[in-house]
Amino acid sequence: MRSTDPIVGSVVSGEWKVVSDGGKRFVIIPRQNSGENFFSRVRDVIRKNSFDEIVILSLQPDHRGEKRVCEQLQEEVKDAIIVPIHSLEMLVCEIYRASCVLSQRYHGALTALALKKNVEIVHQTEGDKLASLRESLSNGVSALRIGEETLRSALMRMASPL
Repeated sequence: MRSTDPIVGSVVSGEWKVVSDGGKRFVIIPRQNSGENFFSRVRDVIRKNSFDEIVILSLQPDHRGEKRVCEQLQEEVKDAIIVPIHSLEMLVCEIYRASCVLSQRYHGALTALALKKNVEIVHQTEGDKLASLRESLSNGVSALRIGEETLRSALMRMASPL
């Protein structure tokens, strides 16, 4: 698949060279205002699965509210580590190594879709971007096509780091 955006093209074509140990890795991507609905889904996924590693990705690592949410998640999931994300490359590398992704962030969900990962999207309110993305997927629209198109569009608009 070809893309005019070199980053999206690399993600979609698999050109990223990332080492993966092959273990079961659960990646959690919260928001600064993630609430009980998200925490409940985290608990459910962990209760129903066995993971070798659990990682919490912070896409706004300098935001006080997001730090608090990540620390609260880490308190509940004792073995989890928090990974601050400072670039798109870091986000892609961390999600590439995942076997399962739970995301309440749009760009985290898009990256997981583009990388063909098992992803669960937890929207915050009906009609938000994540709800629309999840609805498109449930209607049979190709996850890869949605991921590529929306990630390309988002990358073109991005003027500052994640």
